Amino acid sequence: MDSEDFRNRWTPVNDNEEMGDANSLNDPLLKSSLDDVTAARIVGSSGSGDKSTLTSTNGITMSYDDLLQAIGYGKFHYILLLVCGLAVAADAVEIQAVSFVLPSACDLKLTDVQKGWLTAIIFIGMMFGGYVWGGLADVQGRRNILRYAMLVNGLFGLISAFSPNFGFFAFCRFMSGLGVGGSMPVVFSYFTEFQPKSHRGSMITILACFWMVGLIIAAGLAWLIIPHNIGGPLGSIFFGSWRIFVCVSTFPCFTVALCLLFLPESPRYYLEVGKLGKAVKSLQTVEKWNRGSLKSTLHLQSEPETEAEGSITSSSDRISRNKFTTIIHNCRSSAGKVLHASKELFYRPYLRRTLILLNIWFTFSFGYYGLTLWFPELFKKFADGSTCTNREIMNYTKPPCELNANNTEIYFESFLTSISSLPGNILTVLLIDRIGRKIILVTSMGCSGVAVFFIWLVNRKSDILILSCVFSGLSIGGWNALDVLGPELYPTHLRSTSFGLQSVLGRIASVLGNLVFAQLIDVDCALPIMLVAANLACGAISAIWLPNTTKISLS
Repeated sequence: MDSEDFRNRWTPVNDNEEMGDANSLNDPLLKSSLDDVTAARIVGSSGSGDKSTLTSTNGITMSYDDLLQAIGYGKFHYILLLVCGLAVAADAVEIQAVSFVLPSACDLKLTDVQKGWLTAIIFIGMMFGGYVWGGLADVQGRRNILRYAMLVNGLFGLISAFSPNFGFFAFCRFMSGLGVGGSMPVVFSYFTEFQPKSHRGSMITILACFWMVGLIIAAGLAWLIIPHNIGGPLGSIFFGSWRIFVCVSTFPCFTVALCLLFLPESPRYYLEVGKLGKAVKSLQTVEKWNRGSLKSTLHLQSEPETEAEGSITSSSDRISRNKFTTIIHNCRSSAGKVLHASKELFYRPYLRRTLILLNIWFTFSFGYYGLTLWFPELFKKFADGSTCTNREIMNYTKPPCELNANNTEIYFESFLTSISSLPGNILTVLLIDRIGRKIILVTSMGCSGVAVFFIWLVNRKSDILILSCVFSGLSIGGWNALDVLGPELYPTHLRSTSFGLQSVLGRIASVLGNLVFAQLIDVDCALPIMLVAANLACGAISAIWLPNTTKISLS
């Protein structure tokens, strides 16, 4: 049966009786679809069916969201939230870790330009990783791709702790960025496809809040580890406190990769590629975890499994081909699908939303990462007597690197900046399904730009600390809303690819933002700050034209 003509039907039957005596789904669907004695089968029939629509034998149509709602919301979803949340936190830790290494890696003898490249290089890796991993997740599935990305992130993050010089450290952070860039678009697609629309907005927002958790973990670990004189010689390097901090920062990545072994693949992805048997097995896992039972009420009628149109190769072909040829063929096929999905984003009906989201990702990433990763450096400069408004002392004499590394105030202030996003996260969770994603995104970016504008006017360390906390609290709402909007605006076969492509442009903007700061911060820090404010204002204006996706079913 051709996969394009494959239609999914939701057929309730009793475990002990014939189908003719089965209990049917009555309106409302969610009240009576899955009780203790009711089983269900997904069967195939010819037609032009929608892969996201399921039809019962009494003529009632169930969407994929209705099916998720019928299965219930419970233990599985909260475990999924913890695992995916830890993945988001792990990415935040890896990104933010570099900003704490800059003032403390004295043995690497870093210049300001090299510091700028170190903050930028991870985003260059994320730029490539986001597109490649995101595209592969739409072709090969979400879970395994996410696990591989987390392993790459953690492995090269760990290796970077043993770097003898700037070049090797930069290379490792680039490779770590490949992993970070891949996990970010995939984790949101994977998580979203398990969420019924009644919970989707609030739960994706809570997932996005784990970014704050990661920032707090990074700042807290840096505060507890880096200022202390610990460690000892290891070969040709001194394995000091900043290297220990980098090692500890990789633990969340390996933890997530391990936990993903015990979670199912996205059933929405399986339905999209026509693998109904595997889709039902994933749904059975969700139901059994939620209901706390050993036996699922979901069963699949014994029918031959069909593969999606354009599947990589048939079973007989796989046997006849040698292993190397098969791998090459698979890679070429996957690359072709990724490129086809990428081109589809720039045709109607997706063109307008794609261009708007690309602009938002660029302006938001340029402003947010260009500023936040340099907050520790700004705190250090204000502590040393430099301000944006006091031009006479801009060319101050830098204190020895070791004094900065042992200055606990730098890390404590970064910790306060990270935790200041908590109110913004709470408000976003409460309002995301009430006032909508778009309003939160526009308001957050606009107000963040206003907060940044005032940074260059202050001349006291306490003032910049307050404004940095305000900026952190305001901007986090925009990122949370964008993380919800991104997966909702595209169908399943484009979801990870679109997120990955948007993140590519965001990483380019992050690189530019960090390099601009590196070049201008010692010239006149008002210049990059004003540039950040202008970018945020531009992004806020463009977000007004995005469509509203609040409580709309996924396609």
